[in-house]
Amino acid sequence: MASVARIAARRMTAAATPANSTLAARAKSTAEHSGSWSFWYKVSIFGAFPAMAAVFYKGFVMAEHPHLDEFVPYEHLRIRRKAFPWGDGQKTLFHTDEANALPDGWVEGHGPSAHH
Repeated sequence: MASVARIAARRMTAAATPANSTLAARAKSTAEHSGSWSFWYKVSIFGAFPAMAAVFYKGFVMAEHPHLDEFVPYEHLRIRRKAFPWGDGQKTLFHTDEANALPDGWVEGHGPSAHH
């Protein structure tokens, strides 16, 4: 019984020390790269955050509104074989007068000719 305890103790101490070449290589690599967090911290602070701020400024502060084209009544677009079951039957479910034209043109006061 004592020999089993000695073998178990020997195995536990052998596994705890980096005698294995793989464990030794991992320990060496960890020691060599332990300061890399400082580099990535500086990259985040001085690189990523300013880039995100620049993209936010360009996307939201300097944003331009899209310019809509004049209405052209193409025959293959906006075909209505039967009316929609809501509203006046002409507008789609997610229709907005500012962005969507009806089959016969823009709603009065909206579209590219309207001055916003």
